[in-house]
Amino acid sequence: MACSSITIDALWTEKIIQATREVNPDAYYVWGGMHCIVAPERAMPHADAICVGEGDLAFDELLTRMKDGQDFYDVENFWFRKPDGEVVKNGFRALLTPDEMGTRPHVQYAEDGEEFIYERDKGGFIPTDRNHYLDFNGLAYHTIWTQGCPYRCTYCGNTAFLAIDKKYASIRQPSVDYIIEEVLLAKAKHPHLSTVVFDDDCMGALPIPVLKEFAEKWREKVKIPFFVAGIIPAFIQREKTEILLWAGMNRMRMGLQSGSDRMLKFFKRPNKPGVIQSATNIIGDYTDFMIPPAYDIIVDGPMEMKEDVIDSLNLVNNMPRPFTINLCSLRIIPGTVLAQQVEELKKTDPKISMDEIDTNYHDTNKTFYNALMFVSATFRIPKPIFERLHKYVIPCRDKPKPRPLLHFSCRAFFFAKRGLNDLRFMDFSVLPGRVGYWMWRLGIIAAWQKFFVKKFDPAKHSLLGKGNDLSMPQPVTYSSSVSNAAPATMKSDRA
Repeated sequence: MACSSITIDALWTEKIIQATREVNPDAYYVWGGMHCIVAPERAMPHADAICVGEGDLAFDELLTRMKDGQDFYDVENFWFRKPDGEVVKNGFRALLTPDEMGTRPHVQYAEDGEEFIYERDKGGFIPTDRNHYLDFNGLAYHTIWTQGCPYRCTYCGNTAFLAIDKKYASIRQPSVDYIIEEVLLAKAKHPHLSTVVFDDDCMGALPIPVLKEFAEKWREKVKIPFFVAGIIPAFIQREKTEILLWAGMNRMRMGLQSGSDRMLKFFKRPNKPGVIQSATNIIGDYTDFMIPPAYDIIVDGPMEMKEDVIDSLNLVNNMPRPFTINLCSLRIIPGTVLAQQVEELKKTDPKISMDEIDTNYHDTNKTFYNALMFVSATFRIPKPIFERLHKYVIPCRDKPKPRPLLHFSCRAFFFAKRGLNDLRFMDFSVLPGRVGYWMWRLGIIAAWQKFFVKKFDPAKHSLLGKGNDLSMPQPVTYSSSVSNAAPATMKSDRA
């Protein structure tokens, strides 16, 4: 049995392994994913083997050796527990090169009945059907094209990756043709797919020639909207934004994390003066052509002072509109720099206390501060009123009184408006279920997007000035050199 999970799902993975051992104690259990990389000591007691690095080639080698009856306890990127209880901790193999990434088989996005899902009420594993996909993902196909991130934000698992290999900081990706082929294969199996979600960490950092090639081929072959989640303020450029909009981007997500420069420095998140304001201003110029952009904001940090939360409130209330926010309560991923920071702070600050990542980080504290965050993201509060409300804001460290009814009301109004914005673009990537499928089946989505959704036309809407050309440049050459996948100067200390 093989499974993969992030840390927030680690407890469930442990329970699944334990339950399946009771059914089949002779099976061999392999666990991979981010949790095994950042917290291998926690994962190892529950599985026979854990993958502590990239699993692509390592897992291939493990399976091959097992099938051939060969010894496999020296396979790199794995820890093993032998029958006598000894734990073998192997070293790491080199990261995949872009060329190697392009030779990997595509994700198996199965047709009906090709995969199985466990449903307790139906007595175990049953074949998947279309409705399972609709219930989880709506009309969206989720994928990852690029790997790597140049930042070393202390709260992120990337700090654990970089401790293994500094090349995790470089952006690596297979060719444009590779990702186009993957999406077309998925759409051939499920024609209702109407949006592609790129869950990359840093897709927006790709060089302009690569984005131009992607845009040209996407428009020619795929022809459906897509959502880019991997956007960092430092890499926002007007030309890149226009290229992606021209290609079909209908949504983007960017991590701001805080309006407080002190907190950004604490998180070691580069933030040159004016970067966030510049990035949100650029994006704000193009909101007619996409669902309101989503900005990530971290709240409930016990190291935040009142001036820090006020700075974050001011940032949200003053940004160009429309937009939406993803409000996330600060949690600790084990093995990260933040985990070390918190342990050090606890020695001198009795107010420092924080849950780990397996406590839902979307479940923010029901405080006046977080309620006000939802309100200011829904509509701009007039400055005199907003400043008067500041006196009721209490940071998490000072244990503010819960305001559950106020929090629920403000949050519900916020999500209602957010849902209406999705419907305005007939986008069902965030709204799962079967309603979207029938709207696709009846042709409503295609007709709506054709006649009522405003498309970005460089000839009419470009803000780059005369002479702008978004057409494809000369073909991009891909090689195994990491520096060819992204600018060689892209380091984690860049803002």
